[in-house]
Amino acid sequence: MNYVAVSIYSTKEDRYREITESRFFDQQFTLPKKVKNNTSQVIVGARCVLNKINYDELHEIYCSAIDAGFDYVIFIPAVDYEGRGVFLEEQWIDIVKENIKDKIDKFDHTRTNVKALLNKKILHYSEKNYLSGIDSQCSSINIGSGVFFNYDGGVYLCQPDIGDSSLEIGNLYDNRFIDIWNS
Repeated sequence: MNYVAVSIYSTKEDRYREITESRFFDQQFTLPKKVKNNTSQVIVGARCVLNKINYDELHEIYCSAIDAGFDYVIFIPAVDYEGRGVFLEEQWIDIVKENIKDKIDKFDHTRTNVKALLNKKILHYSEKNYLSGIDSQCSSINIGSGVFFNYDGGVYLCQPDIGDSSLEIGNLYDNRFIDIWNS
């Protein structure tokens, strides 16, 4: 392997349990040392979905991840694909913006995406439709290099499409994946 991505959730055990319903709080920050050694070239990245539970500890999560040996940390604003209320309300987005701005000089910007997050106004996707102004679909869609499944069985070729029924290429509850993929 040359790359591993690990989900991290919180620096606070009670919040970690609320997000994951799991008991592995202590293990989330020990993974880089289990994957890497002194001669290893593997990159171990951390990914943290910002949600209504951990939105106010972005800098603490960043520091804990870097201290634990992660090579970088990206923050991803929650998208409520399942309609469960897991998203960032406007009031929380404002808090995330202020927290980033207050600590902007305390981040190594070669190891995190917080500046880009500010530029996207703490949104998961750009406000502009990624397909607008493009004559043809992106290369990864054209070569079929990725597929995304929604909780409702919908099959999509690109993550920003999830939930848009006009871009769903099939549904696992109606057809087998192999039939959808080869159609």
